[in-house]
Amino acid sequence: MDSVIKNRFLLTLLVAMSVSSLLAADKFAERLGRLDRNNDGKLSREEAPKSFRKFKFDHADRNKDGFLDKREMDWVSEKLAGKKQATPSEPSDPVAPEARKMTVIRDIVYRKDDNAIQGRNKLDIYLPSDKKAFPMLFWIHGGGLHSGDKAKITKVAGRFVAEGIGVVSANYRLYPEAKYPMQIEDVAEAFAWVHRNIARHGGDPNKLFVTGGSAGGHLTALLTLDESFLKKHELSGRAIRGAIPISGLMDVSRVGAARRNGVWGGKASTHRVASPLHHARKDGPPLLLLHAEHDTADRRQQNQAMFDALKKAGHLDVSIHELKDRTHNSIRPNLVGRNDPGAKHILQFIRRLCVAQTTKGDGGNHPWVRHTIDSADKVAGKLGADGVRLADFNGDGLPDITTGWEQGGAIVVYQNPGPAKAKAAWPSVTVGRVISPEDAVFIDLDGDGNLDVVSSCEGRDRTMYVHWAPAKRAEYLKSSGWVTEAIPATKRKQSWMFAEPARIDGRGGVDLFVSSKGINGSIGWLRRDPAAKPGRDAGAFNFVKLRQAGWIMTLKALDMDGDGDSDLLFSDRKGARRGVGWLENPGGAEADHPERWTEHAVGGKGHEVMFLSVGDLNHDGARDIVCPTRNGEILLFDRNRNEWITRSTSNPFGVRHGKAVAIGDIDRDGRNDLFHVANTGRNRATPGASLMSKRPDKPWSAKWSVTDVSGSVGAKFDLVELVDLDGDGDLDAITCEEVDNLGVFWFENPLYDSSKLHRTTSD
Repeated sequence: MDSVIKNRFLLTLLVAMSVSSLLAADKFAERLGRLDRNNDGKLSREEAPKSFRKFKFDHADRNKDGFLDKREMDWVSEKLAGKKQATPSEPSDPVAPEARKMTVIRDIVYRKDDNAIQGRNKLDIYLPSDKKAFPMLFWIHGGGLHSGDKAKITKVAGRFVAEGIGVVSANYRLYPEAKYPMQIEDVAEAFAWVHRNIARHGGDPNKLFVTGGSAGGHLTALLTLDESFLKKHELSGRAIRGAIPISGLMDVSRVGAARRNGVWGGKASTHRVASPLHHARKDGPPLLLLHAEHDTADRRQQNQAMFDALKKAGHLDVSIHELKDRTHNSIRPNLVGRNDPGAKHILQFIRRLCVAQTTKGDGGNHPWVRHTIDSADKVAGKLGADGVRLADFNGDGLPDITTGWEQGGAIVVYQNPGPAKAKAAWPSVTVGRVISPEDAVFIDLDGDGNLDVVSSCEGRDRTMYVHWAPAKRAEYLKSSGWVTEAIPATKRKQSWMFAEPARIDGRGGVDLFVSSKGINGSIGWLRRDPAAKPGRDAGAFNFVKLRQAGWIMTLKALDMDGDGDSDLLFSDRKGARRGVGWLENPGGAEADHPERWTEHAVGGKGHEVMFLSVGDLNHDGARDIVCPTRNGEILLFDRNRNEWITRSTSNPFGVRHGKAVAIGDIDRDGRNDLFHVANTGRNRATPGASLMSKRPDKPWSAKWSVTDVSGSVGAKFDLVELVDLDGDGDLDAITCEEVDNLGVFWFENPLYDSSKLHRTTSD
């Protein structure tokens, strides 16, 4: 083709398109013509611009002959024209958060790496300033895996913050410095950082959604469907509440050869592994696939193929929508529009799934919803919530809570606001600040009718404190009315762990069973001097040691032998005498003499036993004991007259380190169930909170039906209590978590048909 023919081609191209709408395409076509240095009527790779040569040349070379001819250059110009025709770059009615209603924290380092490319290991977070426990949208920027930046999402982030949704935007390393799988590995690491840390910024790690456009859509789908990248951070796909890939590349093999081999290498096996299309599975998180009406036909086809593959695999929650009058590049900027269809789809998707956490669900998602009573707050001394103890301090018949925050030192009391308001943050008061509190418990030590709080401290303090309540009950939630005083008999004596109110000797008011750990660990009681005057007197208590201990986890004041006084049931996780047992109270003045107390073994010798619970598992009228262990199993002690028969079952979902358990009829089938919490450590692929239900025909069978309650959120749970908090007639679960700093919270029982959701496990 000579230059005359070429000029005719360019003229035909210009006439065929509207000058007003195709100015960019016109200039691009002219530029292509000028680059044909040898005037052969076609464009070679060497003649193409360097930026175009890198990836787009192969995409435009439809017949793969190494040249762009008239037909192929025409195709390029049409695609460029299409991008300019559909929509403006931004809408005329943008939505933005009100002034001072959005907090932005930029350039948080999520990966510390000496080899990290400048700025590519950082993320920004955009937070609603006036909300707590809000959903989070993890945004992955586009740019063909070779360009793009987290900062481009600022306006769109503001649009979602205005709707009460936080946004995270992360950078990742780019081609050519980074090749597969570096980009997806960076994205997984950034997501893991958000999962671990967003609670301290007010976000709910149980409501993490992932999205991104173009290359970000590709990475969104890959992160969601190929769990291998999250598993490197002890997470599973359950950590993603829902995913919204936007115009994403789903099949790497459809990319031009130069780009494909440059980013992913030349092996077909790698191309397959790197393609979300080949990871379609039925148990993946919910997905919403979006693409533009004016995306290329190939990109539209890829997204439809992804949808079809997921449906074929049996996925129950996947949908696909084509956004009218949108191009590949105009979807993102138009999301800020008040009536933008893309934004509407995303918001409906997020809201539906957040609401679904309180309903029956479908078994692939978590039907239990977590309501935050109090969030972690470093400034307020609220880090590392360690235990929940219940009592009714204001006489309204509702269980209130006291908690010691081990890392922060705050001792806090929470007032139950009643069923109508239980799902919001509870009114609270910090009654004192101490060092390394392990436990806090309600007890009226001065006999004035108001519940005081006793805290037990380990670490360098090794002292027990009483936090005297205000004399006027109306001032109970005013911190100025509380007074903190060390109990002299405990000062710097031992690493104190727990206290349990009890009337031990029947003289001198309420006493305390107490325990400690370590070299000088022991079980004993704080005996109030019968001769002491009524009122506030921390010095009126003397410590009576009953036995040596390794590391006491449970103290329960129970009448184990039916003689009317308080015996002491305990679990000891360390030392030569570890296991579950109880100390028989000799009663009256005899209780002053340690040698008069008789120790009875229950079982579990040699096991690292944790927080136990007491209840009737087999409905024979006798109290049984259930105790999780850090040995991968749960011990079940069946009381048969004066003997204890030991049985065991596996911790749910293969969890190694069980922490606590509570007994109650959770699914309301007339049989008691177990609510189990654990310390999952770095194994985030396993849930930390689970429901375990018995087989009715075999109450002591090793096989239990188990249900994931918490998902992958939370690494170290603590004491758990079963109470109906929302007034709907079923048992909810109150607990706390200290590693992910989820704070104090409760799981709402959804009252679902458990037979449809349970997974079965056995020894």
